[in-house]
Amino acid sequence: MSPSLLRPAPPKGLKRVRASTAVTVQDVAHHAGVSKTTAASILRNAPDFQVSKTTRHRVLEAAKQLGYQRNAVAVALSSGCTNTVGLLLPLPNINARLPASRIYGQDIFVAVFQAASRAGLRVTAIPMPSGSGGRLSVQDVTDRSVDGLVMASMRDAEFVHQIYDAGIPCVEIGSGHGKHLFHPDNKGGAQSAVAHLVELGHRRILHWRGAGDNYAAIHRCKGFLSAVVAQGLCPKQSLVVSDAEEMAAQLHLPPPQRPTAVFAYNDFQALTTLDVAREIGLRVPEDLSVIGFDDNILAESARPQLTTVRNPLGIQADAAIQMLQGLWHGEKENATPYAVPTQLILRQSTGISPSPQGIF
Repeated sequence: MSPSLLRPAPPKGLKRVRASTAVTVQDVAHHAGVSKTTAASILRNAPDFQVSKTTRHRVLEAAKQLGYQRNAVAVALSSGCTNTVGLLLPLPNINARLPASRIYGQDIFVAVFQAASRAGLRVTAIPMPSGSGGRLSVQDVTDRSVDGLVMASMRDAEFVHQIYDAGIPCVEIGSGHGKHLFHPDNKGGAQSAVAHLVELGHRRILHWRGAGDNYAAIHRCKGFLSAVVAQGLCPKQSLVVSDAEEMAAQLHLPPPQRPTAVFAYNDFQALTTLDVAREIGLRVPEDLSVIGFDDNILAESARPQLTTVRNPLGIQADAAIQMLQGLWHGEKENATPYAVPTQLILRQSTGISPSPQGIF
């Protein structure tokens, strides 16, 4: 028997394509009875291409039967689009020694990657050097062949403005330099933390703020101070400190002057507060209540588990990707920053104040 007789016949209505030749868009178009342009638009799911359901089904069925595999590189060359989002993230957030920076860098990457994947897009990370690591240029970014950028926790305002001026579609997460920005409701999150502590009877509340001119640090501190006024607390009972030494010094004070609660800038600083309290011999939450911000892996692994304000990175990433796609299609987006609501997550590190009426 001839070997050719053992080969299965091609599907009815479709011609056999040589095994040694990759199936092309032209092959799919020919077998579906449509033009190459129509087939190509359907296969790459062009958002503005209008076609009947019957034609779309015929093209997709032909592609399935022929074993067509979309060549992303070829599509990019022909359309000028790569369907790729660049994630611009400061280098310290990727490989910093500090757990807080490293964990945040990982969390934001995962959030953006998942959001892009749901939208059918790819992500390429673009680390931004700092300090002696050199400086990224706009050309360095455009050389990555991405359709747009998500910029996370950017501190170089000048560079962000250069990106906008270059006409690159971009959206920021967690910083505040440009016109397309999503961030957690830092102020509202801080206010909810203070309100919770006041409900537990705390009056001597300490805020350990974030360092420098960090956008989130500034607004969380503003939220704390506005909550102090709104809750009717005496300003001198609500101290703000900027480093671990100042925080530890306050916890070493005698009980009548010592804070009964600490609201920390992030979960890592909250865990440091737990460590200092443990060294001093303070019990959490019996002697001291502690609240963090972010709700990352550190919060649940802490002992006691950490009450914290959840930073909704997933929601911010989804919104950023959606806005970025709108910018690609020429939509005019509102330049007002979007504050994404936070959520106070109650765990074991907060409790009733041991001395609700004490004063500094």
